[in-house]
Parts: sequence; C-alpha cells; structure tokens
Amino acid sequence: MPRLEETLSNLKLTLEAIAAGPINIQELANKTGLNYNAASRWAEALERLGFITKTLEPGPPRQALLKITQKGECILKCLNQ
Repeated sequence: MPRLEETLSNLKLTLEAIAAGPINIQELANKTGLNYNAASRWAEALERLGFITKTLEPGPPRQALLKITQKGECILKCLNQ
C-alpha cells in the first residue's frame, strides 16, 4: 500500500500537470511517468473526487481532455503550502 507522502506527492504532480493546460491521458502519462492505463485510472479517480473534469473533444481521433476544477486548484494550493 502506498504511503501517504507518496500519494500526496503523486497528487500534486498530477494536478500541476493538468493545471498547466488541458492535456490528454497520454500527455498526463508522459508528464507523471505513469503508463497509459495507470494514468487513465488516476484521472478517473480524480474526476470522481471533483478535482478535474474530463471532456471529449470532437473530431478524429476523439480524445478526452483533462482540466483542473476550482476544487482541484484549492487542493493544489494546499499541497504547495
């Protein structure tokens, strides 16, 4: 089981990557060092918590763009203190 410090560090890294601008799952994986499936599961968990939103962009290829929410920005601010 991951330690709390490791989980908070991963949360901060992920929210910082998403806050830098809307990104897709592959970009999140690249920025965090996670594989695609792990990044996708992590994004789904953060979306359920209300820290990010996932919107499908039109056109081929359809991809989900991740954006930080106000709640996510508040969490990130706390993690940076």
